[in-house]
Amino acid sequence: MPIVVGSLKRESFPDIWENSHVLRELREREHLFSNCGNCNFKNVCGGCRARAYAYTGEISGCDPGCIRNTIHLHNKANA
Repeated sequence: MPIVVGSLKRESFPDIWENSHVLRELREREHLFSNCGNCNFKNVCGGCRARAYAYTGEISGCDPGCIRNTIHLHNKANA
């Protein structure tokens, strides 16, 4: 993903890990949108954040490659 989370030339890794907005968003699963945010497995899986970003432009967006999302989208299309 082409997202900058910090610079090791200017900050230590622990500082980047603790203070980066992007990394915090990745760790805190309650910020996930749509099906991923409502999924019972979000704390185990969380979906592929890179794929979600590529498809939706949102790092916390719905993972379109997840089988649970595929089934949901298929059912919605056939309703």
